Amino acid sequence: MSVTGQTTALNMYETGQVDWVTDPPSSLLEYLRDRPDFVRAPQLSVYFYRLNVDVWPLDDPRVRRALALSIDRQVIVDEVTKAYQLPAFTFVPPGLTGYESADPFPFDPQKAKRLLAEAGFEDGRGFPKLTILYNTQETHRAIAEVIQQQWRNNLNVVVGLQNMEWGTFLDKYASMEYQIARAGWIADYPDPNTFLDMWVTDGAQNSTGWSNPRYDRLIEEAGREGDAETRMQLLQEAEQLLLDEMPVIPIYHYTSLNMIKPKVRGFSATAQDIHPLHILRLADEEEAAEPAAETAPAMTPAATPAAVPAAVPAASRKETL
Repeated sequence: MSVTGQTTALNMYETGQVDWVTDPPSSLLEYLRDRPDFVRAPQLSVYFYRLNVDVWPLDDPRVRRALALSIDRQVIVDEVTKAYQLPAFTFVPPGLTGYESADPFPFDPQKAKRLLAEAGFEDGRGFPKLTILYNTQETHRAIAEVIQQQWRNNLNVVVGLQNMEWGTFLDKYASMEYQIARAGWIADYPDPNTFLDMWVTDGAQNSTGWSNPRYDRLIEEAGREGDAETRMQLLQEAEQLLLDEMPVIPIYHYTSLNMIKPKVRGFSATAQDIHPLHILRLADEEEAAEPAAETAPAMTPAATPAAVPAAVPAASRKETL
């Protein structure tokens, strides 16, 4: 069942109309996260902003890095998302066997100011008003509002906000009719390449206008490399280039969030938030009376009535809603 709106979906869950929903609304997480039917886990994924590098002044990597360095991600995960997400200072999430991420960039408003001044915008003077584009959802709006305020406070840069429904939003950024656009990516296999090969020149998922021949070569060489350690070093070098030039700004690494009824059996929290439907089943009445498995905890009443946006099952997601 597809449902638009986080509150609607969670209310349907609470009234027994659905048995499983994802992404509870952030405003209700403090009431939901201690419930035994709330299942969370670290996830191989990243929430980020795309930057259109064909747009002035985002064509200057100093400007892009200034924007990245002036975001306090801890505030976002503590006060907005509130579901144990990890602030992202690299693009590739932690936890991939054999891979050591590139050097993380810091939260450093003073360095950000210096970079912006070097680019010709001392104290933000002369910086044009840009717009953050996001698809309609309350968490995306709240994150954009925090970043809007932080850029104003830390760089004296003013940005506007614009929301669109999902289909129109995808069309806009795919055709690069945007300046800054919210995005998210979930690994479809546990390897850094799934986060890095999308940024090659004219890649289907690039949609930033960014191109770096050295980056392209590194990704190509990694694809041919038979030695695992050398391959990971090539990918690390590619990630470092991505962070140095910053056509995308990592914000945080997701945790998977699911509300799952105890009668749903076969559900397990996974790093990719993939739950093949063929292994899930509903317990019959006699079995449902037995204690649920640890991965699908028993249900308790909600502290507050609530809701969830029906996203498509994670198994079919990469670009996140």
